[in-house]
Amino acid sequence: MLRSTAENPEQAVLRSEQRRTLEASLDVLTERERTALLLRDVEDMPAEEVAAQLNCSKATVRSHIANARVKVRRHLERKRTL
Repeated sequence: MLRSTAENPEQAVLRSEQRRTLEASLDVLTERERTALLLRDVEDMPAEEVAAQLNCSKATVRSHIANARVKVRRHLERKRTL
């Protein structure tokens, strides 16, 4: 028996809410933090390549990513307590 891959209305609403939450979380980041985080964690780009893209050191990339993760985590925690 084949299962339908179409979303039901509840799934669509949930996915939309998750997307808005993620976008809001990314909005709290600086441009460099956002770029470093997305290139490293979403695009799976090695830190060396992220550093080359941002014209900075690998240490700076690691700092941007660590700061971004903390900010996103705090933003999500604040959303949960509302």
